[in-house]
Amino acid sequence: MPEQFDNMSFDAEPEEEQNFDIQKYLRGIWKRKWLVVLITVLFAGPWFFYVKQQAPIYEAETLLHFKDFNGKNETLLENRWMELTSRRFNEKVVQQLGLCLKLDKIPESEHQIKRYQVFQEFSTTDSPKPGSYSLDFNEFGKFVVRYYPKDLDRSVALDSGYVFEYTDSPFSLNGFSFTFLPDYESWPRHIPFTIQVFKYAVNGMKTRIEMRFRDSGSLMSLKMSDGDPVMAAKTVNELAEIYRKASIDIRDTDTDQKLKLLRQRLDIARSELDESSNALKRFESSHVMGLESEVGSQSQERDGLRTQINTLERQKLGLVSMLERLDSEINVSGRAYSGNLRLIFSSLIGMSTFANNSDIQILRTQLSELEQRRSEELRVVTEKYASVRTIDNKILGVYAQIRDAADRHLDGLELQIEQAGTRISQIDRRLNRLPQQRQERLQLQRAVERDQENFDVLKQEAQNAEMNATVQTENIEIFQAADIPEFSINSDKKKKAAIGGVIGLLLGLAVAFALEFLDKTFQTPEEIKRFLKLDVLGTIPEIDFSGTDEFRDDEKIKYIDHNLVTHDYSPTSIGEAYRALRTNLLFSKRTGKINTMVVTSIAPGDGKSFTSANVAISIAQQRHNTLLVDADLRRGVLHNTFGLGKEPGLTNYLSDSHTFSQVIKETYVPNLSMVTCGAMLPNPSELLGSGKMTRFLEQARRRYEIIIFDSPPLNAATDAVVLGIQVDGVVLVIRRGKTNWNVAKSKLEMFDKIDSRFLGAVFNGANTNLAHDGYSYYQY
Repeated sequence: MPEQFDNMSFDAEPEEEQNFDIQKYLRGIWKRKWLVVLITVLFAGPWFFYVKQQAPIYEAETLLHFKDFNGKNETLLENRWMELTSRRFNEKVVQQLGLCLKLDKIPESEHQIKRYQVFQEFSTTDSPKPGSYSLDFNEFGKFVVRYYPKDLDRSVALDSGYVFEYTDSPFSLNGFSFTFLPDYESWPRHIPFTIQVFKYAVNGMKTRIEMRFRDSGSLMSLKMSDGDPVMAAKTVNELAEIYRKASIDIRDTDTDQKLKLLRQRLDIARSELDESSNALKRFESSHVMGLESEVGSQSQERDGLRTQINTLERQKLGLVSMLERLDSEINVSGRAYSGNLRLIFSSLIGMSTFANNSDIQILRTQLSELEQRRSEELRVVTEKYASVRTIDNKILGVYAQIRDAADRHLDGLELQIEQAGTRISQIDRRLNRLPQQRQERLQLQRAVERDQENFDVLKQEAQNAEMNATVQTENIEIFQAADIPEFSINSDKKKKAAIGGVIGLLLGLAVAFALEFLDKTFQTPEEIKRFLKLDVLGTIPEIDFSGTDEFRDDEKIKYIDHNLVTHDYSPTSIGEAYRALRTNLLFSKRTGKINTMVVTSIAPGDGKSFTSANVAISIAQQRHNTLLVDADLRRGVLHNTFGLGKEPGLTNYLSDSHTFSQVIKETYVPNLSMVTCGAMLPNPSELLGSGKMTRFLEQARRRYEIIIFDSPPLNAATDAVVLGIQVDGVVLVIRRGKTNWNVAKSKLEMFDKIDSRFLGAVFNGANTNLAHDGYSYYQY
């Protein structure tokens, strides 16, 4: 990478992903403090109201003792739990306790009458008629039961009677029945009540009961919650009594049916086990030799045959080689007796393959005798005598017989090799069939194991079912009846309200933290150094231009001009910020001497034009002959800032319609000249990269010490890249809270492969506490 990019790096991951900047998130939370407050109030307000309006709830507890339980039968515990939580049991409780009844608030009465103040008993069937009812009494103890149909505006009198008639015998109507307490004089004359839908009452019952076991299951705790403390204690005590009676009196019909079914399944499993065991025995009896033993024997025989074939092949090869040698010698010497022929036949009959060949052994004996006779004759006469030639002819005849015997032996070797190969094939086929038989035995064994396991499981289930039948006749007692609770379980409303406030605050902080985490815009100068690896040349305080869009052009110019660095050196924070930026640009050892520069930004609204104007003014105040060029040929605005005409400008010069001197305009700031953008043209990028632009720069360098170009944003055009090649350096304006570091990184990658130099970045729109330490001086 060229030297000018030594202070830049776009390959490394942002350090934000590596180091957690706690100060960044604290600043982000503080910036959104009103959001945190709003979320806290929105959450805590309804929560406080809910806690305040929450009716008191009382909880009563009773204990059941299972005397005969030894703590070892987990299935028994499970059966108890299932019995208490079963819908059938809860329906029975709702019927016996009459939990479908709900006494309504009496109109114009401060006190709510309680159920136990009116009824001795109240029960229902499993299908009471739901709806609104009332009991109306007179001073003589007569009552009338009224029903309020939804489709009528009036009530319907269902039945009537006297209270004393129904203190011992129940009054039944519409699926519910009750008995009164005798003290009717203290009752209100009108008592409204509601009969709930039966299934809703059952569901509500299940949610109000809490059960747990103590002491390994010998004690069971039953808890009931209700808005009435007396009703909570009474209901849970009656619930315990109902369960006690149900556990003692329940019939064992279900258990007998289960045991009967288990025994039937056990008989079937025993039959299947016997069948699979007999099949395995039949298979093993039909294979006298064990499969493993047979495999070993066949493999051993096959190995021996392969060794035999190897030996026969070597003998065959040696014999064929010897016979070929013999035939070659005969072709050379003819069929006359010779020494070479004698040596070959001697070697032939001496081969190990003829060790068991009787024909060869006989011929060897004959040949030995003839050789001996020939030697005896040669002691007396020479080879030319008739007696010697006669013996030679006999020897040649024996040679011919040996040759024939050798051919027959060779045929025999080939036959033995073929027979051994055939036997090996037979053994291989046999061994190939053995895995099938082995698999068949394995399947039979698995069937036996499966049937045995099934039988054992069913046998254990039957034993457990017989043992669990004892739950029907357990000795159960109410170990501790429930007392009427004195305090509600939700009485600590202040604590609950405080918890709600804390949760709301944490939720607000979490939202603020999440928003800050998702915010990928630059917030501090340190983030520019960390994410873009650029030096920060200056930090500019935030200037509020909001509302200027509604101004007329002349008013807007005056407003902006008031915030420019004025020529009279007004001691403002914005002025000092730009003067510090000027010092860093002109006198930094790192940047060196700068004659031309381009000021650009990532997106519109980052303040690059305002920064260009202020930098140019502050440099001109140092008595440097300065030229400010509006190179934003698409949306140039600097002519408005200085109150100059838009034309003629840079485009007019680049299109050869005006000379260099004609496009130069003097501003009200001493030592500062300006070239406006000029007329709109369709090809600004091509003009900026043309030779005419090079000629413009040459003329400007001869006349001005410092030349500043204001270029379009990088996400709008590549003009800044084109100019960056032709100037001494590029300055990037980053706006706090707006410039996204992901976008900035991607846009700066356009400079990777060109010969340009980044001088650094300007952090625009900083808070006062992030700006220069001395800026606060000007707030006095």
